[in-house]
Amino acid sequence: MRVRTVCMLLLSAAPAARAQSISSFGGGLLTPIGNFRHQAASSGWGLAYRTEFPLPLRGFRIRTDIAYDQIRGVAPVRTYEYQSIGANLVHYNGEVFYQYAGVSLMTARTTLQSIGTSTHNSSRNEFALGAQAGIGVILLVFRVQPFLEAGIATSRANTVKGTWIPVRFGVRI
Repeated sequence: MRVRTVCMLLLSAAPAARAQSISSFGGGLLTPIGNFRHQAASSGWGLAYRTEFPLPLRGFRIRTDIAYDQIRGVAPVRTYEYQSIGANLVHYNGEVFYQYAGVSLMTARTTLQSIGTSTHNSSRNEFALGAQAGIGVILLVFRVQPFLEAGIATSRANTVKGTWIPVRFGVRI
C-alpha cells in the first residue's frame, strides 16, 4: 500500500516537475585516490550535463547526470575514461548548499600506451556500476547561478576499479 501511495505522489508531481526542472553544465579537475591498479593514474578532467526534477518532499530533488571523465594513466596505461549516466538524490539546505548521492551505469575504457616501435594502442571497454556522493554550493551573486561542487566517485569495473575526487565548476541554465 505504501509503495502505491508513493508511486501515485510521484506520478501526480510529474507535470509540475517538467515545468520546474533545472539544467546545468559543468566541468573540472579529477584526482584519483584509490586502486587504478595500485595508483597507475595521474590527474584528469571531466564534463557533466545534469537535469534536476523536484520531488514531493521538501528540499529534495532527483538529478539525472550524463558525464565524461578522463584520468591520465602512468605507463603502461595511457588513459582511463568513464562515460556514465546516473541518478542522484539531491538535498538542499536552503537555496545555497546541497548534498547529493547516487548510482550510475558507465562504460569504462582503459587505453594502453604503445610499447617500443609499435604505434598500436590497445584498449579495453567494459560496462560498470558506479556510485557518487558529494557537496555543493550555488553562488547566488550572479543571475545565471554558477555552482561549485566536490565529491567522490567510484567505478566497480572488473579489470580496473577506481575511485576519484571530482571538483567541478559550472552554470545552472
